[in-house]
Amino acid sequence: MRERAPAGGGAPGVSIEPVADADLDALFAMFADYWRELDEADPLAPLSYGVAEYRRALLDDREDREFLWILAGGRRAGFAFTRVAGDWPDAALLTEITEFYVQPDRRRTGIGRAAVAALSTRCRAQGAIRLEVDVLSGNAAALAFWRACGLSDHRRSLFARL
Repeated sequence: MRERAPAGGGAPGVSIEPVADADLDALFAMFADYWRELDEADPLAPLSYGVAEYRRALLDDREDREFLWILAGGRRAGFAFTRVAGDWPDAALLTEITEFYVQPDRRRTGIGRAAVAALSTRCRAQGAIRLEVDVLSGNAAALAFWRACGLSDHRRSLFARL
């Protein structure tokens, strides 16, 4: 089922669509480009695992996760991975966008914002009351993007390499 961005939500013709199991290889091929980009912004990179291990872990734990294509003009322009969880101690649902990627040559065209609008609509329809995204502190472009989409800093997580 394709879900379109609300009117005025950005680039025309942007929709999201679940990734079919038959398309997982194509998804993770695109994911490898995303992974390389993240390494540049991650102060803890390189990680001790790569795309193949991450793929296995995600596919082994698919409960409450969804892999979605971002389509623009009917063509794949990126992807989003979401996870729905109860917002303890409340019973209300929280949707996390755990991974979000728009191909570099398709950026700054409104595709990302329209995809976020469509994801937000989809999440509300599924009962979520909050959307959450984690962004690497070294990824200034991603921070600016999410803030432009209306998200704001709510908390900080701090990490150390051990």
